[in-house]
Amino acid sequence: MERLELLESLRDADLETLDAYRMLNQPEETSKLPIRGTLKRAHFIKLSMDLPKESKKVNLFFRTLFALPLPISIVNLFLRIAGKRSRHLTEENIDMKLICRLIRYAKGLRVDIESDDATICIRIF
Repeated sequence: MERLELLESLRDADLETLDAYRMLNQPEETSKLPIRGTLKRAHFIKLSMDLPKESKKVNLFFRTLFALPLPISIVNLFLRIAGKRSRHLTEENIDMKLICRLIRYAKGLRVDIESDDATICIRIF
């Protein structure tokens, strides 16, 4: 089953989430994914956020706090601490070590999050 067909059957609820995960992550001989050695390693994360419902002082605080890019090693440290202390993350079986490894090789990624409460931009380089 090709990935597109698999994702479509998952969308249509013809397939369980865990089964789809296993099928997507099973090793394939003809995989077109890049080899680990060819991935670019990220070194910094730049975070910017705007909270329109908060005061100007709060927005200024966050702009000052995240004015400089953060090294990946510091972000990984905070993620691991959050993973150990957050009851919600442990209940949902979210593996923070895996997320840290994914971030390490996500060079060039940009995530924009827009909502009524906040606008957040995360750039990994």
